[in-house]
Amino acid sequence: MNQSFKSEKVVAKANENEASTSHVVKDKFVPSYTYSSWRRLRDVCRTLQETQEIVALQRKKLDVLLASEEEYRELAERVQCEQVELQALRDYVERQKCRIMTCRMKLIHFNDEKFQKGI
Repeated sequence: MNQSFKSEKVVAKANENEASTSHVVKDKFVPSYTYSSWRRLRDVCRTLQETQEIVALQRKKLDVLLASEEEYRELAERVQCEQVELQALRDYVERQKCRIMTCRMKLIHFNDEKFQKGI
C-alpha cells in the first residue's frame, strides 16, 4: 500500500452533508462517508452488538430450560418405572394374600376333619 496522496486542503466539519474523512486525489475531492452515514453505521453496530448480547443471554436461558426439561423427563421416566414396580409388588402381595387364605382354609378344613374324626 504505497499510495501517495496529496493533502492540499482537507476540511472535516461535523456537518450532515460533508464528508467526515476525505482525501484529495489528483486535485479531486473524494468523500469517504458523511457524518450521518458514520452515525448510522455506529448505531447499526451498537444495535448489532446489543442483539448479539441478547441472543447469547437467550441461548443461556434456553440451555438452562433444556437441561431442566431433560431432568424432568428423566424424573418422569423414573416415576413411571417406580409405578410399574409398585403395581408388580401390589400384585405379588395380593397373590401372597390369596396363598395365605388358601393355606388357612386348608388348615381349617384339616382341623374340622380332625375334630370330626375325634368325635
